[in-house]
Amino acid sequence: MEDEKIVKLRQALEAATPAKPKATRRKADPSQTIEGEQNIQAAGGKVVRQSIKGNGNVQIGGGAGGITIRTTKGPKIEITPAPDSIGANGLLKEQIKESFGKLGTEREKRFGKSAYQTLYATFKKDFHIPKELPWTIIWDWPESRSPEILQYLEGKYDNTIAGKVEKAAKKPGYQHTRGQLFAREKELLDHLSLKPSSPEVKDEMRRVFGTDTHKNLDPRQHANWVAHIERWVDRMYEAEN
Repeated sequence: MEDEKIVKLRQALEAATPAKPKATRRKADPSQTIEGEQNIQAAGGKVVRQSIKGNGNVQIGGGAGGITIRTTKGPKIEITPAPDSIGANGLLKEQIKESFGKLGTEREKRFGKSAYQTLYATFKKDFHIPKELPWTIIWDWPESRSPEILQYLEGKYDNTIAGKVEKAAKKPGYQHTRGQLFAREKELLDHLSLKPSSPEVKDEMRRVFGTDTHKNLDPRQHANWVAHIERWVDRMYEAEN
């Protein structure tokens, strides 16, 4: 049995020792990484991941997924599209970009290099996008608005010369003009790295129609010749795949 003095001494020491404070739990921040110098990064809301590479950047995570402001060569803001937005759907985004490109190419043939600038300005006006915002703000719009955008672009394309020709060609009994046939023939032969005057082309025309010159082809035969080249091009791409 311990000596009474020893017991009292231990009790006195325990009373004199301050209690160790309990460690407070801190909710872990979302995953954040920084590489570089003079960067600022903060999380807010539900942020899955944030990262910075380079120097002089500011990044703030929020409901949109992430906002990056690059200041090296003037402010440049990059916003990660929110879930269920047009920009979050890669295939849908690409489809809209291709529709813009298809329309812009036809407009450029008539109006020159200013065609795209006018196209985007008109689009913003028709969709009530403020002038200070880029047309690409649509990537933040919900996917449900994509049919409206695609129908708009399709309607604009239908009013171009190429669009009118394509639309008319779908009607029963339609025949392309000789000029349209020559243009289509040249476009197809470009895929084959050939020209109408190439020996291979003349040999093939002679094999199919018994002549190597367009002068001896009537409009119906010329249309059949263009269709023949289309199948020629299709077989080439099928072989490559």
